[in-house]
Amino acid sequence: MAAAPTQPLSPDDGLYIWEEESTEAVEGNETLRSHGTDEHSNEQVFAGYLARQMMRSPRADAESPIAVGVGTRRGGHASIDQTDLRQHTVLFGSTGYGKSNLMMNAGRTIAESGDGMIYIEPKGDGAKRFYSILPDHRKGDVVWLEPAGTRSAQTGFNFLDPGVSPDHPEFELIVENILNDLVQMLGASNYWGPLMDAIAENIIRFAARHDAEFTMIDLYFILADQENRERYRDMVNASGHIFLALFADKLAEYDDDDLDAIRRRFKNWVENPIARRVFAHRGNTINLQEVIDEGKILIVRMNKEDEGIKEMVGTAILRRTWAAARDRDGDKSSRGSGPDNFHLLMDEADLLAHEGSSLPTMLSKARTSRLCLFLCCQYPDQLPPEIVGALFSQCDTKMSFSVGSADACKVVGKNLGLKWETLRDEEEYHVWMKTSVGPPDPYRVYALPPFPPTITQTEADHHIERIVRRDGHEPKSDQQLMDELLLNRGDGQLDGAGAILDDSGNRKSMAVADIDLDRVERQTCKTVHDVAIEHGDDDGFVSADLIQHRLIDNLGVDREDLGHESQVWGVLDMVGDDLVEREKRDGEVKLKTTSRGICLLYTS
Repeated sequence: MAAAPTQPLSPDDGLYIWEEESTEAVEGNETLRSHGTDEHSNEQVFAGYLARQMMRSPRADAESPIAVGVGTRRGGHASIDQTDLRQHTVLFGSTGYGKSNLMMNAGRTIAESGDGMIYIEPKGDGAKRFYSILPDHRKGDVVWLEPAGTRSAQTGFNFLDPGVSPDHPEFELIVENILNDLVQMLGASNYWGPLMDAIAENIIRFAARHDAEFTMIDLYFILADQENRERYRDMVNASGHIFLALFADKLAEYDDDDLDAIRRRFKNWVENPIARRVFAHRGNTINLQEVIDEGKILIVRMNKEDEGIKEMVGTAILRRTWAAARDRDGDKSSRGSGPDNFHLLMDEADLLAHEGSSLPTMLSKARTSRLCLFLCCQYPDQLPPEIVGALFSQCDTKMSFSVGSADACKVVGKNLGLKWETLRDEEEYHVWMKTSVGPPDPYRVYALPPFPPTITQTEADHHIERIVRRDGHEPKSDQQLMDELLLNRGDGQLDGAGAILDDSGNRKSMAVADIDLDRVERQTCKTVHDVAIEHGDDDGFVSADLIQHRLIDNLGVDREDLGHESQVWGVLDMVGDDLVEREKRDGEVKLKTTSRGICLLYTS
């Protein structure tokens, strides 16, 4: 007699890779927790049918709350209202208690609502799992950022690029923030001093303002060689940045011994293969403004980087997200939740919670930009007092698992209104929660188990490969990085074979050195004007990337002679702003032929 067919334990059992073998009730809630096996036949405990329904509810109603778990006193559902997310969330907990899982479940539930987010995973191992549990209809919205990744293509951004045009109202503030972030990282040593600060400030300020895309590797080679420092001085003087030129003149006079401290700091990064992959990006493969405006899901995976580099990556993302969020058009703060909200979720936010961090400012002002922060911290007793104060005063939803040490438990217990011994002795997967609209006292919640994946980890890897190939570029060899240096003892893209100074002090490409200046001006105006008609923005500006090959062809210059695309700036720098306007938008340079430039096309 044939055995009866096995009936699925849950109506949605076939949607997931993990096989459900049994279910169990928690705090009176049937099917809250399931037991089964993953694709490798390993035993797993994961969200049961009821828990999955709780986390899927925003798909049908975008206003549904974000499920956290069930209360341990009465078994009621514990959640965060969508409107409260804009008032920010902080979650504390030691490793192994369920902190990362709670954030991952929250991120998946937010994705169901249709909102966009940035999900930062400093440990690396959770990023791929987060992708695998996302709703299938949102996987196509994913952008993957892995600065030190070793995949077939690389995604990343240039740390020295402000990401906004020079006429942006906060351009100068953003440049100074870049400067402060990098100087803080550079100066984390005992052999630093005021002179090193001054040198770093000068070259970083200039690099952030220059049209050509400088990288941290370029800065190292400027400092590493006397001839490069002299060429840097000439470039700064030719740029018209008078006050930067004053110190650039002094920098060219320093000998190698004077610059030993700052050179060694850069050298450590440049010689480290992992750090080099992070800092070598000349352009930006990720457009954060587009991610936010279009409600996409950016997953940031950090793994092999040291803590200093992770801090720099995290700080740069935080700064760029903050600038992009404030730059959104219109005041939609009264429209409630849904697509208008954008979320930033970060595990191990301790990395960014240092003295002088921008976190307190973001927490106090981000809600007006509809930017919702969800921050997880592991060591509250090691945070500066102003950071602890901001987290507890500016985050309306506060949650904590056990935080381990007595000192950490005392910090959290004092701010939550709990005895520190209660936190110290708490069990795994049980979190204490306090919200602005809930009971006045904190309440204990059993956190929902992990949401099961809809695809295998192998399938997730294949999906992510397609994403990085779509958005990224092929990894560059060390020789390619050397060949693309902007200043390198006469062999760089902006010196020697790249660019020299003409009699007027303007940079001039050696590849076009024999071309008449009038012809360069006329052909550049024509190329920018023609390409703008075909592919430009409504206001007549067009991406500089789109004009490069046609400009080379119109000038009659052999592309092999011209070399790397950075040398095109040697041509563009020969053309004045009165003929071709330049703007920086969304991290890329845009060009527009002026009315005078158009007149030039029709004169003999």
